[in-house]
Amino acid sequence: MKLDMIKIVGSMAIILLSAGAWLYLDCMNKREQDSTAQAQQGLLQARAEGARRAEAKASQAKILLANFNNCQAAAEKAKNDYVILIQKTAPSKRGQIIIPQAVTDETELILAAAKNECQQAYDAQMQTNQ
Repeated sequence: MKLDMIKIVGSMAIILLSAGAWLYLDCMNKREQDSTAQAQQGLLQARAEGARRAEAKASQAKILLANFNNCQAAAEKAKNDYVILIQKTAPSKRGQIIIPQAVTDETELILAAAKNECQQAYDAQMQTNQ
């Protein structure tokens, strides 16, 4: 009878220890799942923030490129307007307008300088945005 009692007490102790271990492991598993869910949420937020920043940079780059192209077009238009003004005031022989080569060279220099200023402004803005 004493042996039966020892077996029963031993069995109960094993059952209680197993149940305790199972509850402990279940609690640890839930903690790990919560930790994983938080990490996944953080990753999703970081991805969304990265996508938002990339989109903002892309739109900023588009704006800068549009400004650069507008500047280049304005420089070209200014050169053309200058050439037209010179043609109106230049002397002509037999319907042919005579423009000195120095004036033509000067218009090209002015255009090159204006385009260079556009390029420098664009490069400076790109540097500050990176």
